[in-house]
Amino acid sequence: METSCEQENSLVVNTNLENYGDLSQVLEFKEYIGDFLGQKSVFNLAIVSLNRADDSNSCLTQNRKSVVELYSSTLNGGSAGSGVIIGFTRNEQSNGGICYVVTCHHCVENAYQINMKDIYGNTYAMGLIGSDKKTDVAVLWTKLDYTPSVAKFGDISSLAVLDEVYAIGNPTGTLGGTVTKGVVSSLNRSVVVDNRYMELIQIDSAINAGSSGGGLFTTDGYLVGIVNAGAEYKDGIGFAVPENIVFSVVEELLKTYKDGVYNTYGYVKGRVDFYSITFSDVTNIFTGTYVSVTDIDENCSLYKAGLRTGDKITAVSNGEKGYFVESAGSLSVIFHSYNLKIGDTLTLKISRNGETKEIKAVLNQYIYKPVIKTNS
Repeated sequence: METSCEQENSLVVNTNLENYGDLSQVLEFKEYIGDFLGQKSVFNLAIVSLNRADDSNSCLTQNRKSVVELYSSTLNGGSAGSGVIIGFTRNEQSNGGICYVVTCHHCVENAYQINMKDIYGNTYAMGLIGSDKKTDVAVLWTKLDYTPSVAKFGDISSLAVLDEVYAIGNPTGTLGGTVTKGVVSSLNRSVVVDNRYMELIQIDSAINAGSSGGGLFTTDGYLVGIVNAGAEYKDGIGFAVPENIVFSVVEELLKTYKDGVYNTYGYVKGRVDFYSITFSDVTNIFTGTYVSVTDIDENCSLYKAGLRTGDKITAVSNGEKGYFVESAGSLSVIFHSYNLKIGDTLTLKISRNGETKEIKAVLNQYIYKPVIKTNS
């Protein structure tokens, strides 16, 4: 599975925004975050339900204005992607203020410069508030001299397979504001993206390089996902991070930056903690293909049961059905078929240093707690 941007700890909170403006602007920005988090209409109330009766064409026009083009520069070159304006704190003395943009982590990873182009063709330098590799979500900010259109989060529980949706983004990195129409193909598709196990919304809208970070909207105008991947060499298969995950990560990143204190992250009720494991396929001419653990959170139940980085997973069982594991993709399919819940027992057969071991763990709630890495 490929991510659709042109292009170590999971959570990165940027504490060196001085690179994006003078110190007075940075201090002003921290005050703005406090105001933004205090706006009941944005983060302190439950997510709005999908019941708006606005005309769909009017909604689409406003949503196009809330989606922006992003251009990142890294030491290895650059990349183009998309972003969605999900918040704005207005300066009472002017029409401008601080704009908050959500995008994909992989669109801005290792970037030393990020620029945003809005629907009107204006370009702004962006600051990185923070990003999370595990969920592929990042939050940016910039100062605008006008009041932008802001996307409204929807409710993923109101979305169903075959519902019509619109993906808006910047395909090929040159076609900002492009709208593609499709339907929801699956709500909980288990896929491996860049060696990370993820459960995503699958859509049949056209997704291309540069679409990552763009918005997935319902016909009545609500943001239900952030586009992050497309199937390589296949049309009509795209994926988006569900809004409930995006919402929780965005809120925590904003709070973390404002307070300078890290508490908990990524709490999605019922989400089991094998999500904290990163896998990769390894092919050996003598032993065939197996799945290797490349990263695992120390808070994970499987880590506490003995699973370590470098272990080779050869088989898995939930106590009722057992399978041999041939690839990271097959492992994600197995996990999805088990429909694992908190309290379920998962058994892994692994190979370590030529020895075969069995690891059994009772799965816990996933609350990832990485050490904060600053960009200073």
